[in-house]
Amino acid sequence: MRFDIATLQFALRPQVADQAVDPRACWTAFTNLPCGVFVLLQERTVREIRTLRVMRRGLETGSSYRLPRPSSTLPGPARIRFRQRRTGSKTWRAPEQESGDTGHRGLTAPYAMTARRKRLTVLKDRFAAAAMGARNRHEITRVDAFPLREPISRRAYTLVRIRTKSGLAGHGECSMVSHADLEHARQVLIGRAATSYAGSVVGSPIHPAAIAAMLDIIGQACAAPLFRVLGGPTRNKVRVMTSLDGSAGAELEASLSSGLKAGFRAFQVPAPAPGARNQGQAYVRSVRARLKALRTPARDNVDFVLDAAGRLSPGDAASLAAALEEFHLLWFDEPCPLSDLPRVRRIAETTVTPLGFGRSVNQPHSFQDLLREGILDVARPDVLRESVVDLRRIAALAETYYVAVAPHQEGGPVATATAIHLAASLPNFFIQHIPLPSSEADQSMRSELLSHPVETARDGFATLIPGPVLGIAVNEKALEKYKDTES
Repeated sequence: MRFDIATLQFALRPQVADQAVDPRACWTAFTNLPCGVFVLLQERTVREIRTLRVMRRGLETGSSYRLPRPSSTLPGPARIRFRQRRTGSKTWRAPEQESGDTGHRGLTAPYAMTARRKRLTVLKDRFAAAAMGARNRHEITRVDAFPLREPISRRAYTLVRIRTKSGLAGHGECSMVSHADLEHARQVLIGRAATSYAGSVVGSPIHPAAIAAMLDIIGQACAAPLFRVLGGPTRNKVRVMTSLDGSAGAELEASLSSGLKAGFRAFQVPAPAPGARNQGQAYVRSVRARLKALRTPARDNVDFVLDAAGRLSPGDAASLAAALEEFHLLWFDEPCPLSDLPRVRRIAETTVTPLGFGRSVNQPHSFQDLLREGILDVARPDVLRESVVDLRRIAALAETYYVAVAPHQEGGPVATATAIHLAASLPNFFIQHIPLPSSEADQSMRSELLSHPVETARDGFATLIPGPVLGIAVNEKALEKYKDTES
């Protein structure tokens, strides 16, 4: 019987089960495997299971492994013969013995099954006890929320901290939450195992931060970065982009220059605000003039995304998308509202400019309608609205339609670190948006919140953050310093 590498690696990862965060508690992980794999693993002793763990070091070689034969722990022939005489049961023999080969001794079938059942029961109880101990150690004891607001841009977000009985603390970010939302989260989460993150506070604004914080705790318990907890990296660096600040040409040029110095090579350009609907070619000429001023011959390696923020009518959006084909935009972001999907689909059918939607979508299942209608070229779920679990579900759904994923992030640095780890684990990831404050006061606040900066880029890419879990440490004093007392 053979295992392929993916099955063997899945069987030996301690984080595949909600409660198996301790390497000793592998029995809980085994019980969640498919039936065939579970039966095979049931026949392994503790020593052989340890042998399989050691074999993980060679999984990258690309070869298959033959599982070792189960060692017999049955009593000797004397006790078997005694049981035969007492019960009168028949002796089971292998086919080789029936053919005349006497190299194997006969075993009593009922007694063999009983002994194996007892041995597996002891093994199961031992690992189940270890799993229960791990669950109790990571029981949630406290949930705190810190509303934060940057002094100049007034960008607001909430940092959530979850503490466990074991002393571990996980952090996550979401949009601004009310006191009632926080109290509801405390009632649901306190007393719950941090490893049981699925289905917690669903529908609440605090849901993305709670999921991220609980995954942070799991990663700390496993001493693994978040992208490995999520399944392993699909890339060794993450492409990033940022938004340009300002509305006038000089402001956009200054923001572009600072972004290039910071290492970014892709930028989201805000489209001019339309004075009225259905302006025709006048509005198209103003947008083309803005893009021409930014795309100079010296910036051939710079990519742009046009952000209309859903302010155009479907007619204006269709005319503008067709007129911008020569600029080869990465995509046209939120060209119009999603209130009339058939009309939006006609925009996608009449232009080759890719369209991106998702920042205004509040429910993960709404992306299925956009994908089914053939509207999306780039899915843009919001990191502060959707949890890591929902983002991975959206990415998996988009992958079936050959649609790339470019998550939108307008929160704080903790959300940026979470987004980078998530991007590293997604096979259909395209580019990650992260904010780049233009004021020094906002930049100082974001840098003080973490032990080291994570919102840096080099030649348009962000490197994976080293260290366990998010690879960052939150400054508790900075949280109290910048806590928004008005919220």
